[in-house]
Amino acid sequence: MLSEALYDNTTLTHLFLTSNLLVIEGAKALAKVLYKNTTLICLNLENNQFGAEGVKALANTLYKNTTISSLNLSYMVLRSFEVYFSVSITSQLKSSPEK
Repeated sequence: MLSEALYDNTTLTHLFLTSNLLVIEGAKALAKVLYKNTTLICLNLENNQFGAEGVKALANTLYKNTTISSLNLSYMVLRSFEVYFSVSITSQLKSSPEK
């Protein structure tokens, strides 16, 4: 339902989904709609459980989404080998010339 609402969103600029137990499927669904969304500028996904695979899905979309300028992935449940991957992806987003 949330993904459907975000798909046609023209007013929401900040979305806080902190501690919502989002898993990989939720991150992938969110990634699909963020590809089209042009109004959201702040996305807080702090303390969720979608791991590196979910972060990768979001990163691939957010790299192309030029409106989101703030992304919070604090306190993600990641295994140690996933931490480096996630930090690298978010660093790339911050340094993207389109942002």
